[in-house]
Amino acid sequence: MAEFGSVFEADAAVALLQSCGIPALSSADPALRSPAPCMASDRSCEVLVKYYDANRAAEVLATGQ
Repeated sequence: MAEFGSVFEADAAVALLQSCGIPALSSADPALRSPAPCMASDRSCEVLVKYYDANRAAEVLATGQ
């Protein structure tokens, strides 16, 4: 799991991981994508991967490749 400060950053990380063949998804509060993001309960956005992909995902996110 990795945390990001915005939905855009989390979505970019998910796209990068998926382009490297690592299944990933964002668990952002749906309110962050709404017209009133101030209603969101948590400002961080998590990117989730399967536990056996965690090390490779961390390497990809650290290097950007």
